Amino acid sequence: MSPSDINPAVENPEGAAVDTAQRILEAARRVFAEKGFEAASLREIAEEARVSKALVLWYFKSKEELVKRIAMESLPTGVAAACIDRGLRGSELVACIIDTFLDRYRSETQRRLLIHSLSLALRSPEIARELRELCRRMTIEVAERAYGSRTPRDMARARSLFGALLCHAISPVEEMGVEELRRALVELFSPAT
Repeated sequence: MSPSDINPAVENPEGAAVDTAQRILEAARRVFAEKGFEAASLREIAEEARVSKALVLWYFKSKEELVKRIAMESLPTGVAAACIDRGLRGSELVACIIDTFLDRYRSETQRRLLIHSLSLALRSPEIARELRELCRRMTIEVAERAYGSRTPRDMARARSLFGALLCHAISPVEEMGVEELRRALVELFSPAT
């Protein structure tokens, strides 16, 4: 085995390592989405990425590290933040969150990864903590910025928005196109003007 079999940056330090790591991550997403975190093997990920299992372990020290990386990035952590960072409020914030979420989870692969990540929270205290914090933070920020307060009603409304979006990711409404769903959600969850 040559050094480049383990570390491709030896032959091409100007980006081969980044390209290889990215290829492994993309392969892991596909394999994990299809088989789930527990059933998928490093060998299958290596085959999908067209690299050796040793190279997968060079970049990601264990299957658990790779699972954690993919699970954490599959959660909707940046969805509300991307809209809040733009300074949006009220109906514009609600529409932005809906659009960003629907766009992010448009593909079957992304939706399946989200479902696998949610189920992983039952076995991973770190993923469970991240999910709880995500729900808490998004509920507070959206209640305040979209609805103007932290009253129980506005907090419940913000949580309901995220619940509706998660339900769509888990089981898209077949009778309704994404654009029709988007319009309905914006109308339903926008603050009264």
